[in-house]
Amino acid sequence: MVIAGVVASVAIAMYFGLGMPGMDHGGAMSSIDHGSSTTRETQVSVGRKEVALLDPASFAARMGNNAMLLNVHVPFEGEIEGTGLKVPFDKIADQASLLPADLNTPLLVYCRTGRMSAIAAAELFRLGYRDVSDLDGGMLAWEKSGRSVVGLARSQAAP
Repeated sequence: MVIAGVVASVAIAMYFGLGMPGMDHGGAMSSIDHGSSTTRETQVSVGRKEVALLDPASFAARMGNNAMLLNVHVPFEGEIEGTGLKVPFDKIADQASLLPADLNTPLLVYCRTGRMSAIAAAELFRLGYRDVSDLDGGMLAWEKSGRSVVGLARSQAAP
């Protein structure tokens, strides 16, 4: 019984340590770690490139200034005011024609919790975008920081 518990613990540690290999994050994405909720701004390696993982305050500070705010969450569960584009996280490459033509355009990517936006950020880098930032903790962290999400009736909001 004790041995089974130890084996299970090691298996779980390896699963998460390897970036949850059952999840199809794509090549270099398997090493992404969104860190803790206290992260202000960190860099997440995606191959040889980096994604800025921003807390809500840092993310808000980057809004404007030619940055494109991109909601990648499916299904739709609201959005941050000022969102310029909605593309499902798993359709980034299929809908690349909707993305800015200028690969230097700052892209601010978010979803509900941060999982889908991490996948989308890696795909955006694969497509050649050079300035991609991901909202650490997604819309849930955004709301927890006192900011609002629009477009979803409160009765529909997740707990």
